[in-house]
Amino acid sequence: MNNSNINAVALSNKSIRYYYLLLLPLLILSAVLFYFSTNSSLQPFDDEGFFLSTMKSFAAGKKPYEQFYALYGPGYQLYSWLVFTLFNLQYDSAGIRTASMLAALLSTGFFSVALFKLTRRPALTAAATV
Repeated sequence: MNNSNINAVALSNKSIRYYYLLLLPLLILSAVLFYFSTNSSLQPFDDEGFFLSTMKSFAAGKKPYEQFYALYGPGYQLYSWLVFTLFNLQYDSAGIRTASMLAALLSTGFFSVALFKLTRRPALTAAATV
């Protein structure tokens, strides 16, 4: 690659700052939309009750797959326990929805940063993030 190609691919610091300043409001908008969509109705495929009983058993120190049935893998159990512990969430519907919202926002944020690193196009990344 010659210097002109390298300069064409490289973004200015201003463009990178623009992307990160754009990412924060998009994640806030996503959080608001997620909150209202999860708290306005119960979806037919919702498994909150099962998740709640699973998390209570896990928090009580029972072993998944041996002492209680666990549909989700151990990574998700550990993530949920960590979120409930760090944020001092109650084991109720609001706590489950908060943990789900954090997972969705974290994955969206990681996806957005990875997409930006690959494409170096702030507008495309912002559109894909929403």
